[in-house]
Amino acid sequence: MVLVLVSSALAGCTGDPDGGGTDEIDSDALQDLFDEHFQDFINNTTVTVNNHYHNNTTVVNNDYDTNNEYNNTTNVDGGEINNYNQYNGSGASDSIMQMFTVNWAHSDVQIIDYGSRIVTLNDTLQQTSGNPNLLYALIYEGNLIEFEDVNCEQFYNFAAISDNQWELYLEYTYGGWAGNEAYQLEDFWRQNAYYTNSNHPVNSNGETVRDQCPAFDGSSYEYYHPTVFEIELSMGEALDFLSLPHLDDIMLECDDGYSGSSSNGSVGGYLGGQANCTVSGIAEVRENIHYGRTYWDWESGSNNSSSNSDFIAPSHIDTSNIPDWWWIDSWYYYGGSDGHTFSYTPTEFAVYFTTYFVEVYEHDLE
Repeated sequence: MVLVLVSSALAGCTGDPDGGGTDEIDSDALQDLFDEHFQDFINNTTVTVNNHYHNNTTVVNNDYDTNNEYNNTTNVDGGEINNYNQYNGSGASDSIMQMFTVNWAHSDVQIIDYGSRIVTLNDTLQQTSGNPNLLYALIYEGNLIEFEDVNCEQFYNFAAISDNQWELYLEYTYGGWAGNEAYQLEDFWRQNAYYTNSNHPVNSNGETVRDQCPAFDGSSYEYYHPTVFEIELSMGEALDFLSLPHLDDIMLECDDGYSGSSSNGSVGGYLGGQANCTVSGIAEVRENIHYGRTYWDWESGSNNSSSNSDFIAPSHIDTSNIPDWWWIDSWYYYGGSDGHTFSYTPTEFAVYFTTYFVEVYEHDLE
């Protein structure tokens, strides 16, 4: 293109020296003409350069236009050339920082109410019908007395009664003399509630009464592990956490069977990339389970608010677990389901992480 311009500018200015013509041009005159017209060519020409950068997911087009009036200038051999960088790409480069917020509550966790859990036992000497809910049965003074559908809270209270108190109950209710039967009742409830040995009966899951009813030895804890957030990663996409609250664990599960765990929820390390994966944040909720005790005076009220208005049950206990025949002036109530839960993971927090576009490397072990 430059040669065409120069040739047209020199038309009519050259001649044949051998022909005797007078329009000869020497090298100095040719250089002067070239210098005069080349600068005009530069100043009136637009050059566009397309640079394409490729990765797995994006294409970035950078267009450089030398004729933009807003650009800075650089002098090159006395000529003025404008430098301009315009970004026309619509995708990300190779990484991006992202964030989200989480709101959750301890009440979202399905807390087990062990106080109302029905105790079951199989293959005990007390079974008369093969019913695992029938824990104990005896015949006294011609009466069949059965303890069926007993929950953990009731079992705990039955174990707190001495043989003398059982004797008073049987004799007062059914007459006779109940020394031997009262001792058997005390032994059954207490042995299974407070003591452990290989002879204790179990249920179909192999659980003893103490396994089914935590906190019989006093205050203890139960632990729950809810998922408080999940992040979905596509193949070729990995992440690195920048900011996290305290978590019990971070789980990675991928559709190619690969899985992993941080075990303590610490920040650091890349996750995913080789397949479609799910990253889960796991919290830990601790429940304080225990048995409290409430008392009442038999002379001013009974254990059942529906039968005597003088007795006002504490608002934090469920009096429906107290049997109608109960005559003791106190009751141990299960306190684990009254909101005594705790977690090191805050109920409101933000998560920041960076995602990277990666290419899976096919390695050869041979």
